Amino acid sequence: LGEEADLDVQELVTLPVDQPEFKRRLDNLLRARESSIQLAERTHQYRELVRLAPESILLVRGGQIVYANESAATLFGYEDTAAVVDTPLSEHVNESDDAIWAALDTIEAHGSTDSYVDARMTASDGGVRDVEVAGVTIQFGGEPTTQLILRDVTDQREREQQLTLFERAIETAAQGVTIADARLEDMPLIYVNEAFERITGYDAPECLGENCRFLQGDGTDEETVATIREALEAESPVSVDILNYRKDGTPFWNKLDIVPVRDDSGAVTHYLGLQQDVTD
Repeated sequence: LGEEADLDVQELVTLPVDQPEFKRRLDNLLRARESSIQLAERTHQYRELVRLAPESILLVRGGQIVYANESAATLFGYEDTAAVVDTPLSEHVNESDDAIWAALDTIEAHGSTDSYVDARMTASDGGVRDVEVAGVTIQFGGEPTTQLILRDVTDQREREQQLTLFERAIETAAQGVTIADARLEDMPLIYVNEAFERITGYDAPECLGENCRFLQGDGTDEETVATIREALEAESPVSVDILNYRKDGTPFWNKLDIVPVRDDSGAVTHYLGLQQDVTD
């Protein structure tokens, strides 16, 4: 059977015993041994998955951190998990945040959280990290323990705030702002701001999906149009004064700037248009 079998021989050779009984005992011991090996392998795999998981994982018992994976140490600004284990959870929670304590109460009462909740943690350098937290009650070391999963969303929150700021700035800009999708046929508009609606008299739903040339009319200079077309074909920025027409048919001089927007690979995906009524 080999050394790894580690069977209890007394279980097999206790006399008297007939051959069928001997075989039954041997089969039972082999199945038990196989189950033990599989359990040990699954336990090892689980520990490795937890250790290397991109999410921060903490095990908390009685308000004390009894386990932290490598991502948790990084989240809190430490190089080693030893700096986190055996420290109170409160040491790493932003003092102005109560969400994580509410999550712990929910886990204690119901065994888990229904979803991720927003919370704020404090790193070793005093910086605040925005996280999403979920948790569940597990057995660790033979005792009920709270397992917390923390997703670091600090960078995501900052990007969202920047996008909100940019959106508000564009919406309140005095200049008309348009965005055309260069990846679609005829480069239709996918965004216009309020100033564009005010300058042209067209509502956004009337513009979206259309090429911006609908502002051109009988008096629009063909050479100026050709200049724009050549710049778009060359994927270059262009600035022109062009005679356009409002929805009610009245002409206006439009100081038009078009700028290509490129993705990480350098390909042009959109064109940003800036319009200013310079008729006066």
